[in-house]
Amino acid sequence: MIRKQYTIAYWLVFLGLYLLFAIFFRENIQTFFDLIIALVLIALLVFVLNYFIARLFSVKLLKILTNECDPDRYLSEYDSFYKISDKSMNKHPIYFVNRYSGLIYSGRYTEARQTMENAPAPELVNKQAYYPIYYVNAAHQNILDGNYDDARQKLDYIRNLKLPKKHQSIFINAIDGNEAEILRKQGHLPESRALLNEVLSRKIYKLNRLVCIFALGLIDVDEQKYNDARTAFSYVIAEGNKLNLVVLAKQEVGKIDIKDIDSKAILSQTHLPE
Repeated sequence: MIRKQYTIAYWLVFLGLYLLFAIFFRENIQTFFDLIIALVLIALLVFVLNYFIARLFSVKLLKILTNECDPDRYLSEYDSFYKISDKSMNKHPIYFVNRYSGLIYSGRYTEARQTMENAPAPELVNKQAYYPIYYVNAAHQNILDGNYDDARQKLDYIRNLKLPKKHQSIFINAIDGNEAEILRKQGHLPESRALLNEVLSRKIYKLNRLVCIFALGLIDVDEQKYNDARTAFSYVIAEGNKLNLVVLAKQEVGKIDIKDIDSKAILSQTHLPE
């Protein structure tokens, strides 16, 4: 459990700092005031180091979804790490924006929709750390619902935000990925393919790569490039681990197999001997 690993790391840091102060400052502490100063310094160092430890483990947590492609484990570890419960949900706005992706990629679409519907939108959009993620997820939900105009409005809003440089690439990839999906669903297949290939040329998470390849497979199907589609879906099946995309890819391969059987049957009937 990541929460347990984090707790162990936190206490090891705390004990390490305590021992350092005990060794190097014990002889220099002469008065009660000196002791207070030492304790304040320990508290400040623990606070600072805890921030970096928490960031380290939050990245490790995210990789369960983005690199290991295990959404159910991500959701379980996420709730445990941030001590999220049904009673505490509304106290943790970030719960909503981060949980949505895990639910989507585990195939729990109804729960994902409920998460967005229950999200405290006014509170989220007033916090810079949350609102870009909130609008990305809300746009994605609009796309699933077929509300492409609303989705594009949200994506355009994110494009105009002045985000920190270290976060810009993540949101640009999310924006372009969603835009490519809108184009695909609206039948603009060449434009969607070009944008998906552009996203694939960037440095992206494994999860995003699989999403793009799956979408390219769907475009191949629409363009009747069934061998290319099979290759794309087979890659998703091989690399997708526990993503719901694997289930969807297997379904698409099954549809292609049926088409192959039907085409062979028609071909055999057209070449029957007289």
